[in-house]
Amino acid sequence: MDWDLFQRFGLKVIGAIAGVLILAWLFRSEPTTVGRRELHYSRRLKIVAVLTLVFAAACAYGGTLTTGSNALWAYGLAIVFDAGGLYLIAETFTRHVRYDESCLYDRSIWRRGERALAWQDLTGYDYSEVNQWHIFCAGPLKVRVSGLLAGQDEFLTFLERKIVETGFLVQ
Repeated sequence: MDWDLFQRFGLKVIGAIAGVLILAWLFRSEPTTVGRRELHYSRRLKIVAVLTLVFAAACAYGGTLTTGSNALWAYGLAIVFDAGGLYLIAETFTRHVRYDESCLYDRSIWRRGERALAWQDLTGYDYSEVNQWHIFCAGPLKVRVSGLLAGQDEFLTFLERKIVETGFLVQ
């Protein structure tokens, strides 16, 4: 077998198969507990996160094909898009916000384990226009729920009902 032919086509096929397997693993769904509803990032945002890393890889590859200041620009773009892409992947694929009648559950790569915030323990609420976050407070505990999570309409309807039930006034 000719090594050049394998290098040109075989490695691309292997890379494509590996990419499909990795994407299938990343897009797998995690079972939720009965009675809990889930807010999650949409598949579109997850695809944007993956494409950001693909663009970073293309920039890095472009840096290997050129010299001088163009290579520096290509590597600089690769570093910027790698950092952004890794953050997006970490956030979109590992962030889980679930809720039920008793608690708001938050799981993120940035913290250990799942945190539970009971609705009756709420001491504060705020909405950040800049970040598009709902911020729920219970003493020192803060749970931020992004406005980019899918399922917001059902969550906001649930939240309005909970506010009426618990008598908690939104500030």
